[in-house]
Amino acid sequence: MEEGFTTWTSSTGSSYTCNHCGPLLMQEKQKKRHLRSAAHKRRLREQTNNENAPFPRGHNTSRSDANELQDQPPSPNEREIHCPDFDPDSASPTDSGCRRSSNDIALAIDGMIGNTYFEEESREEDNALPRQIDRTDWMEYEMERIRGELSLDEDDLVGSLLVGYTQNLVSRTLYDQIRSILNSLCHLKIPAWATVRRSQQRIRDHLNMEIKMKPSVWGMPCAALSSRVALQKELANPHVAPFIDFYPEDPQGRDQFKLSQSQKWLDLPSTIQPQMCINNTKHFYVFEPVQTSSNLIVVPLFFYTLNSELCAKCIIPTIQNPFRLVIPGSIHFGDPQLVVIKVKDFSEEYTSIKMNHQLLSTLCKDELFEHDEDNNQLHQIQLPNPWRTRAGGKIIRNMPITLYSDDTSGNVLKRWNKHVSFYFTLSGLPPRLSNQEFNCHFLTTSNRAGVLELSEMIIDELNSITTGGCEGYDVLISQPVLFTTSVLFFLGDSPMHAEITNTPLPNTSLNPCRMCSLSVTCQKQKHSKKYLREFLQLDQDGNPKSNPVRVWKKVIEASYDLFDIGFYSTLQEYERMAKFYGIKDHINEKMVAIV
Repeated sequence: MEEGFTTWTSSTGSSYTCNHCGPLLMQEKQKKRHLRSAAHKRRLREQTNNENAPFPRGHNTSRSDANELQDQPPSPNEREIHCPDFDPDSASPTDSGCRRSSNDIALAIDGMIGNTYFEEESREEDNALPRQIDRTDWMEYEMERIRGELSLDEDDLVGSLLVGYTQNLVSRTLYDQIRSILNSLCHLKIPAWATVRRSQQRIRDHLNMEIKMKPSVWGMPCAALSSRVALQKELANPHVAPFIDFYPEDPQGRDQFKLSQSQKWLDLPSTIQPQMCINNTKHFYVFEPVQTSSNLIVVPLFFYTLNSELCAKCIIPTIQNPFRLVIPGSIHFGDPQLVVIKVKDFSEEYTSIKMNHQLLSTLCKDELFEHDEDNNQLHQIQLPNPWRTRAGGKIIRNMPITLYSDDTSGNVLKRWNKHVSFYFTLSGLPPRLSNQEFNCHFLTTSNRAGVLELSEMIIDELNSITTGGCEGYDVLISQPVLFTTSVLFFLGDSPMHAEITNTPLPNTSLNPCRMCSLSVTCQKQKHSKKYLREFLQLDQDGNPKSNPVRVWKKVIEASYDLFDIGFYSTLQEYERMAKFYGIKDHINEKMVAIV
């Protein structure tokens, strides 16, 4: 018998029970894990501290106590049921010189759960239940076993710390040298490089952190993690989820300190803004008629928080003949036509509103019309909101992100091994949390691809979450939800912004602004009064005069046009038109250089 364990042999092989933890059978490979478990160490410590104290009924006795009990004559009840108080220590087959058969073990278990075993306790308490295995101890042991399969022991942890992370990684040669020194001189057992890597891979697999490798459009290797998985984990993290703002906030010009108070979030397009809110278990969506507690029918267009209270900016629809609900088109957040209504005043959803004893959905034929004043046309909006169908009764969480890109190799290392990386933080977190390293999530990196090539690794997944949503678990309400995301801001230095926006660097460029159409045809014109006035956005009389802004749609069209010019025309013509458009597309430049 191995010290601390009792061996039980059956037709299927050998099993073991711990002398300190009770009749829990385990296999050979589970013994070492059991010895390392916190539950075993706690029981061993308690028995050591109380070895001179009397043991209560059912407690596992030590080896010496078990031998003394074997010398005592058994009671009549014990002779009747063979083994009334089943204890592996006191019934060890190796101590008695023989091994019990599987039938003997079965009889012992039957005796442990038999009715006669509990007769004495039944007399003391009429409602006493049969004594069973301690489920708390069993669950604790199982959790320790599962945790042992996923976590690192002390040696693996030391090895993982030696390997390092991000910018502090050590080479395999250096790791082997440090390992040999510590193992030989300090008598440690630092695992090999491959063992540490397997332990880290096991943790990544458990967290569903799969590293995706994919070549870029130019064949450069790129590595990426899933943005969907990262957002799911943030939503389910009890240390993060309580601090996320899912709705923008209107600070009214006071106490502005976080991104959820930005005007950009308030003015998001209708397709990516917060789509729904909840009141009294009822779900209310934007661009769906809502009936308030005062029987007023409105159409909410924006959900936001005001003075820490969820509100909606709504428009009162006009009813035309034949029955039509019409609202003005192209309304922004600050439009004076909007009415502010608290969400707690919402009463009836669109599908349950009645007018003249008829459902509103029947009267309007599930159609809402938006009036375009410029063209004097009506644009149809289908009811109910498509997001209601996609959600399937779940709450929708809006989680915009702040995307960040830069070369993360450092000013020295990037000379020969430059890594361009993408990271993101949740825009709904306050700065004191979003600035923490553990809330900054890695997305993709490459030491050979540019930022535009890398962006291909994350665009498709982000777009799918934006347009269709993704299921997650909200720890605040303890139920599955549907979450959406969008890139609210992109952060980077000036060269990174220039590459992302397909614009030249502003220092000596003829088109120095990324926001407006400020431009000159030659460098000499930068010293003229006309250029200075346009730079300051003033007219000849010194009054403010804004320059025409750049339109992203036109930038895309110009990039396509430059591709055609570079492919079918000359390099000189490509360079001339690039200056005319104020466009510098790195993908197009590589293509033209190859052609």
